[in-house]
Amino acid sequence: VLRAARANPSVWFVIAGKGNTAEAQAAGGALPENVLFTGYLTDGAAKAMMAECRLFLFPTLYEGFGLPPLEALACGAKGVMVSDTPCMREVYGNAAFYCDPADAAPTLPTEEQSMAKRASVRALLDGRTWKSSAGQLVEEIQKKHLAL
Repeated sequence: VLRAARANPSVWFVIAGKGNTAEAQAAGGALPENVLFTGYLTDGAAKAMMAECRLFLFPTLYEGFGLPPLEALACGAKGVMVSDTPCMREVYGNAAFYCDPADAAPTLPTEEQSMAKRASVRALLDGRTWKSSAGQLVEEIQKKHLAL
């Protein structure tokens, strides 16, 4: 994220959660002026930040399913950029932008590019509800039970 911030000085990058400026500076030198560390946020504050963000950047190396970008889209984020991994591609399909988390300066999509993905985002969100997840779980349990 800090590399993306350095490559895009006219864009604000807000980093929430654990981490601090000292760690960031140790990892890459001076902290870019367009980066704000918030620390932990309440659920309400996190939701408000996600609702207003132009892009939710999630360049993870270890995440499995990738729930935070899905939450961001559900809250109203204009777009998400996730690591280009098989799991993220399976979950997000055409609804996300992809990046190599090791890229020195990932290219951020424009607002127009994000808007072009809105139909894919809607389809993704429509298929990822608690009700549909519960229904899939019940179907799998029934299959296993009938197989016994």
